[in-house]
Amino acid sequence: MPEIPNIVLLTVRSGSEDSIRQQIKRFGVRSYYPKFLESTKTRGMVARPLFPGYLFVWASSMFWTVLERVRGAFGCVRFGTEVAIVNPQVIKTLRTWEGPTGFIRVLPQFKIGSRVKLRNGITGIYAGMNENHRIRILFNLLGKVVEREFYSKDLVAA
Repeated sequence: MPEIPNIVLLTVRSGSEDSIRQQIKRFGVRSYYPKFLESTKTRGMVARPLFPGYLFVWASSMFWTVLERVRGAFGCVRFGTEVAIVNPQVIKTLRTWEGPTGFIRVLPQFKIGSRVKLRNGITGIYAGMNENHRIRILFNLLGKVVEREFYSKDLVAA
């Protein structure tokens, strides 16, 4: 009777996760590499890894040493000499956090109505995100409320 594959964490060279996924897919091994979208000033929305340098891999114990020999892979996460087995509930939870596009939905670090501060020291009120994932901030300028949009990297908690 064949061994049921466990989920293990494979450590890999950061930035080479997608090519390693293709390599191990040729062996018929399933993997999961959760990503989220981040808004950048120069390139717009960019996919970023949730856990850079790690792949979740479904593999039987006989295949663990083969995984460790894949170019760019460093080995399975271990506790001492034992390979760490990932609880399947972890993957189920991560999958529930995915949006319709397959990316993890990262919750904003600010709550609507909370006071925020720009890196230059100006404070305002967090008003949410727009459809381009830019943060909307309300400012009180000479008694008039003005709304402006910023990237999340421009803000710090007030």
